[in-house]
Amino acid sequence: MKKVIYLFISLCCLALIIMLILLQPKKIKLDSTLISEKTDQIKRGEYLTQLAGCIGCHSPEDGILLEGGVELISDFGTFITPNITADVVFGIGSWSDQDFVRALRFGQSPNGAYYYPAFPYTSYTALTQKDMLDIKAYIFSLPTSEKPSQPHQLPFPISLRLAALGWNFVNFHDAEFKYNSDFSELYNRGDYIVNHLAHCQECHTPRNWLGKIDKSLALSGSNFGSENESIPGIRAIDLKDWLDVDLNMFFQEGLLPDGDYVGSTMVEVIDNSTHYLTDQDRASLIEYLKNN
Repeated sequence: MKKVIYLFISLCCLALIIMLILLQPKKIKLDSTLISEKTDQIKRGEYLTQLAGCIGCHSPEDGILLEGGVELISDFGTFITPNITADVVFGIGSWSDQDFVRALRFGQSPNGAYYYPAFPYTSYTALTQKDMLDIKAYIFSLPTSEKPSQPHQLPFPISLRLAALGWNFVNFHDAEFKYNSDFSELYNRGDYIVNHLAHCQECHTPRNWLGKIDKSLALSGSNFGSENESIPGIRAIDLKDWLDVDLNMFFQEGLLPDGDYVGSTMVEVIDNSTHYLTDQDRASLIEYLKNN
């Protein structure tokens, strides 16, 4: 009996040690050569923030930009987006550049806690460090908000923050974007936007029972949206009847080929994100989708 007790205690101690190791903040090495002039960085950061969808998810209809409080309904409960303004008490104003990069690259907070994957760091992980820091520069240039972040409305045991640690340990792998030399520069830029910066895969790709994106069915559509709405596929086969001009009008104004306008949550994506695409980035998006 004593041996069993000693074994149990030993296993508990081992589990505690492993947990403490996993909860250590990841080390971030910044490349100082990537920092551009502040004015240019903020302007570029504004564009990247729009494409990254930060505004739509973190900005309530009647409130300050990025002050949080937006409800994201899922099969796992309701996630409420936090205040990410530069307020040092209620927002992320105390975050260093390393803290910000750590959050996007590893889904980890400054104190080592892991975020729930409702925050799409699973896609942001591949962003370049320059893009991450430009986004931070823009966010920190905006007015701040003293609105406290609200707790998520999640059932037990998902409500335990350790659940996020377990999910990340099993399902998440950090990765930087890899250029595919078999395809054009335009295609690669589209890949970067679709799968990482604009994280289209987060909504348009099915997930397994744990909520992990099934990359074998990338962009084939899903029912994992807000309140289980049906989200269409956006692969080449799904867009075979769409002309380039149709896609251009869709990303700019939400206009469908039949003359109607898109509805549901895609309205917010058009208004706050794809509407601001440059001609070049819109062309890269179309190039990737029509050849994937």
